[in-house]
Amino acid sequence: MTLPEPRISLITLGVQDLKRATAFYEALGWRRAAPSQPSVTFIQLGNIVLSLFSCEELAKDAGVSATGDGFSGITLAYNARSTDEVDAIVARAIECGGTLVKQPEKVFWGGYSGYFADTEGHLWEVAHNPFFAMDDAGNLKLPLVDHDRYDDAYIADALRSVKSIAIVGASANSVRPSYFVAKYMIDKGYTVFPVNPGQAGKEILGRPVSATLADLPQPVDMVDIFRASDAVPGVTDEILAMPVLPKVVWMQLTVRDDASAERLEKAGIKVVMNRCPKIEYARLSGEIGWSGVNSRRISSRKPMMRSGYQSFGIVAQNDDSDD
Repeated sequence: MTLPEPRISLITLGVQDLKRATAFYEALGWRRAAPSQPSVTFIQLGNIVLSLFSCEELAKDAGVSATGDGFSGITLAYNARSTDEVDAIVARAIECGGTLVKQPEKVFWGGYSGYFADTEGHLWEVAHNPFFAMDDAGNLKLPLVDHDRYDDAYIADALRSVKSIAIVGASANSVRPSYFVAKYMIDKGYTVFPVNPGQAGKEILGRPVSATLADLPQPVDMVDIFRASDAVPGVTDEILAMPVLPKVVWMQLTVRDDASAERLEKAGIKVVMNRCPKIEYARLSGEIGWSGVNSRRISSRKPMMRSGYQSFGIVAQNDDSDD
């Protein structure tokens, strides 16, 4: 006999205006999790996930009327570890006096779920969602950011929000990628601080080199990691020990460590992995198209020079901001 563990996985609120409802909770400081989509918003609340979904669509999903006494506008959810567990828990709920509302079945979003109502009529969804990570205690753990695919707005915000960059692993060799990334970012108006113990006390591109992040002469807004992925945990230790934490930690192409990213994000630091700030800046500004490289952006707008410190040299193609 399979008994449900004493936990709630999701609380779903049926809303009339998803955009307005999402904006309300974001204004409270609650951040949308990466799995959110235009049709649904997910927000991690400790060990529980708050979900905002169209009231009409939520009622349709449960198979009840969206008006009258048939639907309260809220459902509770229990996430199971398998489809078999879904079947077993729904069956157990019925044995205990609950009412079957919707037989468990494969659903449009790729999972498997069913609904029952408790003795007071409150709706419970029991679901197996293969796309949501679950810890050993059965708690859902949704990432704040999808590090497999970044929105352009996320990357642009990271580049706009910083003025100073520490480049860990900066090279004095003019043919190394870290050298011309540093040169490019300096040319775009960023203040760059090279970090390389082998070059400490010397200069790279006219900038004094520090041995470690702890030796930087001032706080920085961003740390760009030009080290192998297995070195990232140690660099993360250094970053989290800094008196003033950076706003952004950027890991270069091929560099990724999800465990370190989670630690940094918990500290309130924005993380970008497996990307190059030089390439992203050039792509978002449109410069990369000058050499015939596909920027993955289509617009009928004429590129324009824009003024202001730390602004893109050319207006990003779908950017309507004035800064």
